[in-house]
Amino acid sequence: NKYNVQFADVYDWSQVISAVRGTSFLLFLMLISTGYGVTKGTLGLRSKCWIFSLLFVHLTSNMASIILVSKESIFSSDPAALLLSLPTSLSITAILVFIYVHLQKTKKYLVDNGQEVKLLMYQQLLAILKMTAIIAY
Repeated sequence: NKYNVQFADVYDWSQVISAVRGTSFLLFLMLISTGYGVTKGTLGLRSKCWIFSLLFVHLTSNMASIILVSKESIFSSDPAALLLSLPTSLSITAILVFIYVHLQKTKKYLVDNGQEVKLLMYQQLLAILKMTAIIAY
């Protein structure tokens, strides 16, 4: 090729960008589920710690998987590759549980305060998340 760019390099960078994009999406979804900007003006320290620690584990395990897979064949039976998929799966599960619990709390707050329009939006978001979880798993 003209610029001496290897396909493997482009593939690796696309995987890194995809991991960062997915983690950013999860961050926004977690913030929305807590009611930040809708029912709350600020997040507590505990919520911030949970959000950023879960996202940190998720992003670092994704990056480690990308680095390991780029060194080896994707079909290798390397135990480290299988071991690195476990934290990613666990972090996704923990994030989905976090989102579900906080969506329920936000919905309860909206019901208690009689905000039907916002409640309808959160009910639709919860239905979409349930369908996504069913399809993904």
